[in-house]
Amino acid sequence: WWAAASILSGLALDFWSLLLARTLLGVALPLVSPLSQSIIADLFDEQSRGKAFGAAAMWCTIGTALGGIGGTALSNHRVTIPVLGGSIPGWRAVFLIGGAWCGIVAGSVARFCPLIPRVADNKATLAEPRRWWSVGRAVARNRTWQLLTLQSLFGGLPFAAFNFLTLLMQYNGYQDAVAAILLGAHRVGSAAGSLLGGHLGDAVAAAGYSRVRVAQASVAWLLVWLLVLIAALERNIVNAATGDSHTAPVSPLTLSLILFAWGLGGKDGTPSVFALYNYT
Repeated sequence: WWAAASILSGLALDFWSLLLARTLLGVALPLVSPLSQSIIADLFDEQSRGKAFGAAAMWCTIGTALGGIGGTALSNHRVTIPVLGGSIPGWRAVFLIGGAWCGIVAGSVARFCPLIPRVADNKATLAEPRRWWSVGRAVARNRTWQLLTLQSLFGGLPFAAFNFLTLLMQYNGYQDAVAAILLGAHRVGSAAGSLLGGHLGDAVAAAGYSRVRVAQASVAWLLVWLLVLIAALERNIVNAATGDSHTAPVSPLTLSLILFAWGLGGKDGTPSVFALYNYT
């Protein structure tokens, strides 16, 4: 589904066909996260589950960083496709290449990855299969799930605006490659934070404390660096708009370090929170 929707995005003829393809892609994308989390919970015991979540999140984020850098750098260029006997706009090539790669990975997983039974410490292993609505009611009554849902609902809304951070940097004079590298620094920080958070979550749990403490520290770190990032971006925007020679803009190197630190805090609590549960 994801691969097909990506290819359809690259083949879009007008705005409405692109909107439809992107909508299908948006529906497919959220399906990956809960499935991957439940598989990891099945394959690893409670003592090592945080590290497993952290490693998986790290590699996912590294792939996102590489794709973001390459895709943004190609977006305003034409790419020669030998199979088509000519060149196409770079943004179309990004969708087509990404869709083809997703198809190859999905086919390889289906062909070569065996089904592995759930680990013994997962309480759902011994449970009888239940209707999806009974499982849903049980999950909805969980207080931790309720708090995480509220946090995701209200915390996710403002952070969705940062999806346009690359565009903001391009509009403020950064070249495509520079803007991509700056966002890549954020994702590298997220990758490092994911791995760190998984290890910290397991260590905290082994010491008899709640993994939630790691997530709380993560959010505190994130908020501090988010304020620093907003101040830096505002300074650059004002400088570009007014040409104020008395206020030097924040350099790309400094901005990349801020983005790295922000990404480090934004991810390091996530694996430890995911590892709280025995997925059913």
